[in-house]
Amino acid sequence: MLRIIRIFSLFTILACLQVSATFAQTVTQGKAVKWDGLRGNNNEFIVFMPQDYITTADDEYYLGKGTRVEKQLKVARYINGVVLLMEYYKGKAKDIYDVLKEREKGTLEKEVEINGFQAKHFSLKSEKSYRKTHFYIKDKSVYVLKGYAKVEDDKILKGFFESVRLINQENVVAPNAPPNSKTTSLPNLIEQETPRLEDSATVDQKTLDRQVIILKSSRPIFSSETRQGLGNVRVKLKVLFSSSGKVTNVEVLEISSKLLEKEAIEAAKKTVFIPAEKDGKLVPSYLTVEYGFEIR
Repeated sequence: MLRIIRIFSLFTILACLQVSATFAQTVTQGKAVKWDGLRGNNNEFIVFMPQDYITTADDEYYLGKGTRVEKQLKVARYINGVVLLMEYYKGKAKDIYDVLKEREKGTLEKEVEINGFQAKHFSLKSEKSYRKTHFYIKDKSVYVLKGYAKVEDDKILKGFFESVRLINQENVVAPNAPPNSKTTSLPNLIEQETPRLEDSATVDQKTLDRQVIILKSSRPIFSSETRQGLGNVRVKLKVLFSSSGKVTNVEVLEISSKLLEKEAIEAAKKTVFIPAEKDGKLVPSYLTVEYGFEIR
C-alpha cells in the first residue's frame, strides 16, 4: 500500500478545522479513513481531504518567467485510485493564475464570480481517466483544487469538490453543493490496498493512464568549494519514480561539471511525488529532470 507521511510543521497557512459534515455509509473490507477539514488564509476557504495526506511548502520563488510567489503550499492524497490535490499560492493572484492557466490542458467549462472569489472550472477527459481542476482567486490568494479519477462521477472526487466553502465575512457559500446545503456530505472511505509493479517491470510511458504527479522538486544545494567559478550550470538527469513513492534510481545524462554530480543526484532523490498509474496499478515511471541556473 502506498503510505504517505504527513509533514506537520507546514501548517502556517492551512490548519485542521472541525466543520459540520455527514457521511454516506458503506460496508466493505479495508482501513476506515476520516476526512479533515482544511481552512485557507484568513479562514476564507474550506475544503475536506481524507486523512493521511501529505503536505509540501515553498517560500519566495518564481513561477514561470518572473512571476513571484510569496508562499506555496500543497496538500495531496492518493486513495482507492483517486488523486486529490489542493494548492495554495500567495502573491499577485492574476499573474499566478495566468501562468497556471497556460499549463492547464483542460477545457474551461465555467467562469463566474462567487462570494468575492473568481471561480474558473476546467476538466479533461480521456478513455481511461478524468481530471477536474477548479481555481478560486481572491485578493492575493489562489486556491487550486485538482482531482484525478477513472470516471467523472467518482464518489471520492464528488465529495472533495462539493466540500468547498467560500467565506466572505459572515457569508458562507458552497459553490459545488446542492443549493442551501448546510452540511458537507462525504463518503465513508474504506481505503483499499493498491497493487503496484516493481521497478524491474517494463512500462511503456506512452500507455500510462495517469502520469507521475510531482508535488515538490528540490534544487541542488552546492558547497562553497563546488560553487567557485562555475558560472552557468546545466544538469540533466534521468530519474526513476518508483511505484513505492520513492526515487530509486538517478542517471546523469548531462552535467556542466562533475563536481556537481553528487549534489544533483541527492536533490533528485528528495522529490516528493505520487506514482504513475496504469490498469489500476501504481507503476514505475522514468522522467527527464533538468536544472539550469547561474552560480556566482
